[in-house]
Order: sequence, then C-alpha cells, then structure tokens
Amino acid sequence: MLVDDDRATTAQAALQGGSAPGAAGSEAIEEALQRAQGAPRLATVVLALGGAAADAGALRRTAHLAGGAGARVVVVHAVPTLEGLLHDMPPFGLGNWRIALRDEITSRWCRPLIDAGVAHRVVVREEGAGHAVLGVATAEGADLIVLGSRSGRGMGGGSLASHLVHRASCPVLVVPPAT
Repeated sequence: MLVDDDRATTAQAALQGGSAPGAAGSEAIEEALQRAQGAPRLATVVLALGGAAADAGALRRTAHLAGGAGARVVVVHAVPTLEGLLHDMPPFGLGNWRIALRDEITSRWCRPLIDAGVAHRVVVREEGAGHAVLGVATAEGADLIVLGSRSGRGMGGGSLASHLVHRASCPVLVVPPAT
C-alpha cells in the first residue's frame, strides 16, 4: 500500500490489480507513484530487505520501477543489535560475518536489480529495522521506500510496514507476497 494523503486509493487499486485511469498493471503503479509524489520521476528508492520470501516481490517491483525511472536503489538490511552481538562471539565471531552477509545480499538477494541493470548499493545496519530504514531513507533523501508484506493481511500492529507508513517522510510502497 502506498500511503500519501488522499491519493493512496489510486495507488492501492493499482497495486491490487485494479487500474488507474488510462493505465494498467505496472504502468498504473508507476503513474500512481508519480501522482502521489507530485514529481515526474523517482531518483532514489530505499528497499528494505529482511531475507524472507516476501522480499522477492518487492525486489522485482523495485527493479521495474527504478529501472524504468533511472533511479538508484539503496538496499537496507537490519541486523538486530543482540543478534549482532551473538555473531561476534565464538565460534561465529572468528570470521567477519558482516562482510559475508553484505556480500551475500549484494550478489544473491539483489539478483533482480543486477539483472535489470539498476544502480544499487547495500547498507547493513545493526539496529532495529524501522530505525535502520528510516535513517537510511532520511540520509539518502529517498523519494520512495519499498518493502514486502510478510503476511498479506495488511499492516498489523507492530509491523515494519506500519512503523514506516506512520513515520516516513516519503511514500511507502508495501508489496503483497504474491506480486
């Protein structure tokens, strides 16, 4: 769901397979995003990845939108602080897991971006996902934040999508799992 004042209805209809006037499918989504932003094109997209199956649709959608607009993508993956501390302890702490994780995200998870020729970079942050994504979006001047919906049931309390929609200073696109 794209949430940006009263223009969310058009984008939501486009995302759910409906159409905006004069457009259909991916074109309708891009058109709705442009109207919601009041800008002719996207320059910077922040993509939140958590390594779940739901990320596949968000990756494909981001590759399509960013590729068509010539936008750059900043991929954000958050590692909770406690998990990071545990990985620093033996036997995990014997290698540099941070570099290995970033390399895996860059080469494997970001394959749709690579295949589409989309300029992107990966940021791994050791903090809560909401703070990580919002921090990167602010620092990068993001025009759009994209993430996959984990449940397909909308934005339940406590979800990352809900957190971002209520706190982000730019539109947030939540891609359903089946996209």
